[in-house]
Amino acid sequence: MATSPEGPGPGQPYYIRMECVNFSAVLSDTEDLSTIRGSGLAMLHAVEYAAKALKELTRGAVEQVTTGASVGVFRVSAADQADAWTVARNLRARLTAHAPAAANDEESEPARPLPGAIDEAELLRVLDHLSILTAACAATADFRADMETLLALIRWQQQQAPSLVLPAAGTSWDKTKLICPNDHTRLADTYIFRRKDEGPGRYPASRSVRDRHAYGRHYKQTLYDRVIDGIPYLKDDGSKRRKRAYADELADPARQPDKALDGKMAALYADELADLARRLGAPLDGKMAVLYADGNRFSEQIRDLVKASDTPIETQKAIDKALQGWRSKLLEKVVKLIELDDRDYPLTRIETLLWGGDELIWVLPAWRGWEVAALFAEHIRNEPVEGKGRSMDVPEKDGWSMNMSHGLGMVFCHYDAPINGIRTLAKNLADKVAKAERTSTRLAVMVLESFDAVGQDLEAHLTRTYGTAGITPSAMCLTAPQGASWNDVPCAVAKMKEHLPRRRLHALADALLRHGPVTTETDRARGRFWRDLDAPAEAAIREAAETLGRCWGFDAQGTDARLWLHLDMLWDYLAPDVQDMAEV
Repeated sequence: MATSPEGPGPGQPYYIRMECVNFSAVLSDTEDLSTIRGSGLAMLHAVEYAAKALKELTRGAVEQVTTGASVGVFRVSAADQADAWTVARNLRARLTAHAPAAANDEESEPARPLPGAIDEAELLRVLDHLSILTAACAATADFRADMETLLALIRWQQQQAPSLVLPAAGTSWDKTKLICPNDHTRLADTYIFRRKDEGPGRYPASRSVRDRHAYGRHYKQTLYDRVIDGIPYLKDDGSKRRKRAYADELADPARQPDKALDGKMAALYADELADLARRLGAPLDGKMAVLYADGNRFSEQIRDLVKASDTPIETQKAIDKALQGWRSKLLEKVVKLIELDDRDYPLTRIETLLWGGDELIWVLPAWRGWEVAALFAEHIRNEPVEGKGRSMDVPEKDGWSMNMSHGLGMVFCHYDAPINGIRTLAKNLADKVAKAERTSTRLAVMVLESFDAVGQDLEAHLTRTYGTAGITPSAMCLTAPQGASWNDVPCAVAKMKEHLPRRRLHALADALLRHGPVTTETDRARGRFWRDLDAPAEAAIREAAETLGRCWGFDAQGTDARLWLHLDMLWDYLAPDVQDMAEV
């Protein structure tokens, strides 16, 4: 085992890579939000825990080279290749050791940890159910080649490993137990206890679901304040006490002092999608928006920047730091926007299903969906990510900048739609955006009244829907142009709602979809659309249409069929509190 002292020491430098793989086995195996969240958070925390474990294993200096949502690369000293691989294997053993079950595992719910550091024993219990691989290679003068070598070694192992973590050796199959009703795969050998607001009782679950569910409940609140405030997960520093403290239970929706938090006020994040989407007596009650974002060519850009640098490791670190700061500011803006909405009771209505790397998934109230997409686009425009020489700990000649454009996919639907299916649909929409164009921020959006209407083939569904109108699936994307802002969209739609009956808009959109943009039937629908409108109303509608055309990347005259189709689809979700004009 490597035994180098602190700082540069004897031995040769080696890179160690750890990565959580086979996401579908723990992120898509259940519809339970806490379980999904617990898997994602454990992956995020595993990287930081790996750095700590490496210091203990090597008893020497560990340099953190780059980290992501599920990946960490570290530089250590080792005597030779065999020694480095021993460290890598020991790290994997530490991360995947079959941790003992919590005390009174089947009789009581795991205790909620106090705010501060992550409970390492609880983290290890969750990591026991994740697929974690490690690899080692010598650190050469070609940094990018070393990174590619590590990635290839991980992928080679991944192809030989099962996608699902198998039970520990010696585990017996108890025929008296049921199959877990959450993942429908593992043995239901323990229980999940209901929250206080759900009433007393428990229901059967596999140990994997149980551990991930508890982790997701316990540490949901830590994601937001720790990302925003930059507090390490595995360090309880009293001088960096959290700026906000959060409670898990919804039994009493009012904010109350929490004794465990020294009397600080506890803010609430919605634990259930029903609470997230609740808007009693108001438009869009029960509706949510699922937003998937994927950075355009981030990996390629980083690879090229690092390859061109004379100080590749320093540049890699600087890019990581800049991207983490960029995402932290974005999350802070989104949370502040969501916190403005306390119509029913003080809930921060946001669910983060994926965070880190160049991807993220948010579940939001439907009435905040477009606002968050607009905020995202404005953040990209106003917050550049660039290295400014020595201010970024990078030599002056190694200054750099990144194109921060994203492909966005957003689905509006009812809160009880199957979350994994909706998440996949949002991702597929974003993928279509990326395939069409990868230099600007673009959004593909869909409104689902019935989830089954789409089917398995998104391309076929979009072709069936828009083919008659002469619009390809990739053309149904909204672009965030430099000369306009998505923030102007709700105001333009509100102006339309003051003068335009919805029935007329729907009739025009229906004609475009049924007959195409250049037909007698569609011309008649256009005539009925403008009929009997007085001059001020017609002028207001045309002005609003021109604004939407600029904001969405269509023609400025508002004649593009795609504009009217999007407007008809999103009518209820843009400026939802503006009352529609009654048909006359």
